[in-house]
Amino acid sequence: MSKWPKGRNLVVSSQTDLSIFPENQKSDLQKSDLDGHKVIKADFSSSKTTIAGLPAIDFLGDGSLFLLDSPGHLQGHMTAIVRTTPTSFIVLGADSFHHVGAIRPNGEFQANIPCPRDLLEFAKNGISTDFFWSTNTQPGRFDLPSRTQPFFSLSDTADSFFVDPRKGQLTADRLAVLDGDKDFLTLITHDLSIASGALPLATSLENWQKDGLKEKLAWLFVDQKNPAFLFSPAESQSSLDREYADCVQTCAANRRSVGPKEKTERSIGMDWDTLF
Repeated sequence: MSKWPKGRNLVVSSQTDLSIFPENQKSDLQKSDLDGHKVIKADFSSSKTTIAGLPAIDFLGDGSLFLLDSPGHLQGHMTAIVRTTPTSFIVLGADSFHHVGAIRPNGEFQANIPCPRDLLEFAKNGISTDFFWSTNTQPGRFDLPSRTQPFFSLSDTADSFFVDPRKGQLTADRLAVLDGDKDFLTLITHDLSIASGALPLATSLENWQKDGLKEKLAWLFVDQKNPAFLFSPAESQSSLDREYADCVQTCAANRRSVGPKEKTERSIGMDWDTLF
């Protein structure tokens, strides 16, 4: 944050630990990170608004930007929802999870954003049935359309990136509800599936829905050529596949399903933040 222009406000959760190094030897913050900035703390304790089960604050008071209390990754971790048109939104998921397979697919996602035919064909032999399953999967032949829960769960091992994996999983499950809605585009900090130029930095996202951006990005992670692909059969000779095999098996084994939410129509005049 030390490179952030001086005079700009920094918005953090009231639960965020702002202790600095070296006073706190475990802190990643330095004095220069906060110098010259007004720190605004978002307090969710009195919030009466929830979105997808997460406490939310209408930050600007006009429904254009909502901050969501999204615990798990770090103390005070937040996400945001930006309104891009009266009925379309972008979810800025930050570090809530680090692979979109932690929220995709679910039943609503499959129905609203169907996988392209070429990737469906590839998945039959390209996704391991040793590690992954679905209702209509047979040994050695994976059926992607009948997979109605995310591929991965968050790590709860000692070296996990989440200070509270249980709360982190709840956050991911709740954001998955939004991700399954065609009116919400989810973007996270470490999404390898779009890191290779699928979403150029200069791209305007105002018309993402009209441009079909969600449909273009949503299933890239199951493309074998994509750096986010982690689903190869166990007998593959790839060293990368072998390296991730144990991780994938662990993540897939205990995945909790998320029940689909009832679909409610949203109109321009509707107070959409009460629908979740």
